[in-house]
Amino acid sequence: MKAYAKQQEMIDTVCKELLICSELIGEKDESKKQKYGFVPGMQSMQNQAVVLEEQVHKLRQGIFQVLFTGAFSGGKSTLLNALMRQDVLRISVIQQQNKM
Repeated sequence: MKAYAKQQEMIDTVCKELLICSELIGEKDESKKQKYGFVPGMQSMQNQAVVLEEQVHKLRQGIFQVLFTGAFSGGKSTLLNALMRQDVLRISVIQQQNKM
């Protein structure tokens, strides 16, 4: 449980930092001048600010993407099915027959 709490704390820290970045590159806003000492906002980066906010939302929900790469028929789907403890991803029928 300690490890989970530590991971959650790390995710919260990352989320806070991402939200600050989003604020800094988002729309120009005079009300932020007192907080930052200048008026943050970069017109050309407003879309990136929205993307950062969406990523924070996904992180807080526990949704993230993991990339698995490897050789063709290298066992990626088999590994992921084993990690999820259910057959979610299709694996090659040829590979299944060779294992029998």
